[in-house]
Amino acid sequence: MADYRAIAGVSRTLQALLRDRMEQEDVDVTLAPPDVKLEGTKSERRVNLYLFQVIENAALKNQEVPTQGHPGRYGHPPLSLDLLYLMTAHRTTENVEDADLVCQELL
Repeated sequence: MADYRAIAGVSRTLQALLRDRMEQEDVDVTLAPPDVKLEGTKSERRVNLYLFQVIENAALKNQEVPTQGHPGRYGHPPLSLDLLYLMTAHRTTENVEDADLVCQELL
């Protein structure tokens, strides 16, 4: 069972997975609202993750914890959530000709 830090843990795990698997090494992976300009990023290109919706998983709502309880009884299942993220690519110099193409390559 997870505690109150579970959602932040998922965000950090996604951030670490993206960093580890990026083919381009000079790209930052950040967790911030999309409209915020971040200061102090290492490179001029970044991929941003923003958690924009948290909803209860309807398919797992009425299931018991595996290997606990009788299969025909309704138990007290843990809260199962679906976390929806918005992934965007940014470049610090947005007024150059191919800025959008660079961002599309990052995605």
